[in-house]
Amino acid sequence: WRLMDSHSNSTMELAEAVTKAWPEIMSSLLPYGPIILIDRLWVKPGSARRSEWAAILRRLIEVEFKFYSVITLKAFPLEFEGAGKQRLFARRRRALMRLYSRELGMRPFPGALGRMGWMYSIAPRVADVIDAPETS
Repeated sequence: WRLMDSHSNSTMELAEAVTKAWPEIMSSLLPYGPIILIDRLWVKPGSARRSEWAAILRRLIEVEFKFYSVITLKAFPLEFEGAGKQRLFARRRRALMRLYSRELGMRPFPGALGRMGWMYSIAPRVADVIDAPETS
């Protein structure tokens, strides 16, 4: 039940991030394609600096999801799932956010949800049509 509960919480956080970023989601986002959620992405810390994993992920998205509007993910260090090491967890999350920004072009959502690790990337084919979320 804990896994299901954490999944429900994650889904709720994603819905909150997306609807706060794009309040008129039905007209400003969804006409341009689905929202992709990258869930449970794990990069071995020793492999993070090599970009093969990012190239594979970008290619997968290019082949399987040609017409998406936005990609979302939560930078969450899976090795800390259920652990109580908050300071180390926060440091690892910040490192993941830098990695995802550099390798995948992800940007944090504005506000508290961005600080919690929620990130997005607007599809290049619609970047001139979909506005980036306003910072508060």
